[in-house]
Amino acid sequence: MLGIRRRWTIGRGATEKKTKRRAIVTGSIFKLPNGKSRNIKHYRSGKPCRECVHSEKKSDAERLLKLREGTIAAGNFAGLKPEKTNFEELSADLVSDYKVNENKSIWRVEIYVAQFKQYFEGYRANNITTQAIKGYTITR
Repeated sequence: MLGIRRRWTIGRGATEKKTKRRAIVTGSIFKLPNGKSRNIKHYRSGKPCRECVHSEKKSDAERLLKLREGTIAAGNFAGLKPEKTNFEELSADLVSDYKVNENKSIWRVEIYVAQFKQYFEGYRANNITTQAIKGYTITR
């Protein structure tokens, strides 16, 4: 039984007292003085990273903090930039890559990007899922 300490009391009616150990946490949850939503602070390579949870619930903040600490411990945390990348940035990078490499089919890519922009404008890159693509093909 990991995480549970037992203490036996000797005397009348021996009782068992269970106490939970506190988890080792490297981050913290806090609320700014004038803010409504909670924030988390965790450390990556010794540097503090602060992030807004966009929720007033402490449980949401705890869940996000555990997620961030898990990805940092596994070495998979790439930072917050990939989560904030949107469709416009991706399409601009694709077009500029075609121009830099002088690909002959740049005209075709520009047409496709213009078509996709009508539907995916404002989408974050991680929100362009299979469901979103199926929705695009239905409206096309």
